[in-house]
Amino acid sequence: MEEAKKRIKACWEKEEPFCASSCPFHYDIREFTARLKRGSFNSAFRTFANGVGFPAIVAALCDCSCRTVCPRQGSDAAIDMQQLERSALDYAVNTKPNSYNLPPKAAKIAIIGAGLSGLACALRLCNKKYQVTVFEESEQVGGKLWNYLPPDLFLADIKKQFMYEEYTLHLNTKITDAAALLDEYQAVYVATGINGAGFGLLDGLDRAQLVAPYASHLPGVFLGGSLLGATDMDALAQGLQVANLIEAYLKTGNMKGAKPHKPTNMQLASDALSYLEPVIAEQPFTKEQAIAEAQRCLGCRCDACYRHCPLMNYFEKFPLRIADEVAVTIDPGTLDGNGTVATRLIATCSQCGLCAEVCPQQIDVGDFLRKSHQVMQTKEAMPWAFHDFWLRDMADARSENSSFLGSPNWQPPYIFFPGCQLGASEPRYVLGVYKLLHEADPDTAIWLGCCGAPAVWAGDMPLSEEVNREIKAVWESYNKPLVILACPTCREIFAQYLPEIETVFLLDHFAKRDIKPSPAANGEKIAIFDPCAMRQWEKSRQNVRDLAQEAGFAVQELPYHGTRAQCCSFGGQMDTANPPYKEWLVKQRIQASSLPYLVYCSNCRDIFAKDGKEAIHALELYNGCMRETEQTPGIEQRLLNRHKVKEEIIKRYFPQQAEELLPAAALPVLHLAPGLAEKLDRERIFLADITAVIAASEKERYRLRKASGHYVGHQEIGYMTYWVEYLPEDDGYSVFNAYAHRMKITP
Repeated sequence: MEEAKKRIKACWEKEEPFCASSCPFHYDIREFTARLKRGSFNSAFRTFANGVGFPAIVAALCDCSCRTVCPRQGSDAAIDMQQLERSALDYAVNTKPNSYNLPPKAAKIAIIGAGLSGLACALRLCNKKYQVTVFEESEQVGGKLWNYLPPDLFLADIKKQFMYEEYTLHLNTKITDAAALLDEYQAVYVATGINGAGFGLLDGLDRAQLVAPYASHLPGVFLGGSLLGATDMDALAQGLQVANLIEAYLKTGNMKGAKPHKPTNMQLASDALSYLEPVIAEQPFTKEQAIAEAQRCLGCRCDACYRHCPLMNYFEKFPLRIADEVAVTIDPGTLDGNGTVATRLIATCSQCGLCAEVCPQQIDVGDFLRKSHQVMQTKEAMPWAFHDFWLRDMADARSENSSFLGSPNWQPPYIFFPGCQLGASEPRYVLGVYKLLHEADPDTAIWLGCCGAPAVWAGDMPLSEEVNREIKAVWESYNKPLVILACPTCREIFAQYLPEIETVFLLDHFAKRDIKPSPAANGEKIAIFDPCAMRQWEKSRQNVRDLAQEAGFAVQELPYHGTRAQCCSFGGQMDTANPPYKEWLVKQRIQASSLPYLVYCSNCRDIFAKDGKEAIHALELYNGCMRETEQTPGIEQRLLNRHKVKEEIIKRYFPQQAEELLPAAALPVLHLAPGLAEKLDRERIFLADITAVIAASEKERYRLRKASGHYVGHQEIGYMTYWVEYLPEDDGYSVFNAYAHRMKITP
């Protein structure tokens, strides 16, 4: 878990965009353009002005190094930042500086030089209400600006930015000893310009190697700007920066120079780029032109996970935000120790791995959430309702009703492991496949059971380990045969938790054994939906495409396929933890193409078919594996289907093991009210639960009678209390309603 935390904390989401990283001021250009996109010129101007100190000077003089690193430079044209900055000045209603109502500070700072860097430092220190004195050798402020800009432009900007500030300015004053100023001032900034006086503080130093602004060996004295070779914009930015260094020195006594700016780690996926015509104007932009040019800005952010992962997109949360919420959930700071901030989010993630696939650092948020789930489960803090049904379903798959191992001999070359959901979806999938396998290799064994995925998704690792030990023991007892897996999820679980077991995917085995599909189409187009669990198995994915073409289909790819396959919604426990998200996700998957889907995961097939999407399982392309009905089975039918698979396998291939067939339970006849069956399926209530409630109510006579005459009985089963409204009949019971909730009835 600690390693997963460390990995997610390395996320580059908050890395500077390319433009801000190259900008001397490193101000929030992304937010600046975002505000212009909305036409918010006032707030855009405020972002710009706060970042650069003298907005009119910078807008007129900046060489816009950001343009050289703009990703659009290679597709259409870099964003014209200078025009946008000038537009913010032109169209902002209020361009006056902020007035900071702060108490005055006692510390006095001397600044030598009233050029760009010195004035910028003075401005920031004045904003913080320090006592600032500026010494200028010449008779005017502005330094080199007199060589570049009209005086009315830069003098007006200087005057405006200082309009709410007080400072002392000494013109025609030459300082000959910076150290002597320390008798009166607590700090000194030397910004004397190109070839200016360094007062011996730079003797023996290579100015080109300095990281400006420079903290000298003399406590309290800093140097920067053009004195150290900085360009005009760098000099201005350094003046703003040294103000922070001086303040830190005054507070701590530590002399620290500026650290080198670390280049951004930002990476932008090429799929974020699309051509947009740049705005070209000989005159200043109109408002509309400025907005249009700002809208070309990509808002560069390392956001591949956010753009591609439906979970992050739906919840509007980046990995760092998720990590913070999970931390509060696992280690709550509330007095009652109840942290529920991210429980639903943790259980909603399908752990499909797409985030790691698209992340430039391969950060797997799903793995982090899986481990978080395990921690919560260990602490008994994860709501059991999120996974109770799935663990009950897994228990049935492993029970005597469904599980079975049949082998022609004690050392079979292969064991076919269909998993718990393939037969539940359609018994013919398992029965037809085993017939084909048996015909090709009569010594092939079959093993009906569950790989333990629901336990992993529930964070119940002790249960997962128990399943793993059972599987490994059986595999070893049959002399370690090759295990044929039909379910992509089983394949993923085996690879991660049982790597010592050699496995092969069923369709790969078919291809290797030359088991051919039946002709199913005549050039009809079909889209292949890759299960997210098959992300790492390129050869298997290609075999499915070859199979589809061999069966006569014309294959088209979905936007997300192969290594970027997206989850159908079955993974994890999202169906019970977050039904609205699951419904939204299924719609997203279905709308990816109007073509029918060819799938090779029974869960994908059932989810899509239930929502009306035509979906064909790849196994249906083989003789004997066609579905008996296109309808998606409900939870009750899925149990019965699993039981049927076991019964048919024993009868057809292993009659000598007929004693393993359990006699059918003598259940009473239940007459369900119209629509009730659909409700039971939706709320995951089994008929066995209803029967248990009625049996207990009739035996104990602990029941209520409604005005309608109907009985209402209840029974606690596992964590849930079930209620049934019923009436006895001659041949059984009429059931009018049933529901369940998380409550306990105590005497």
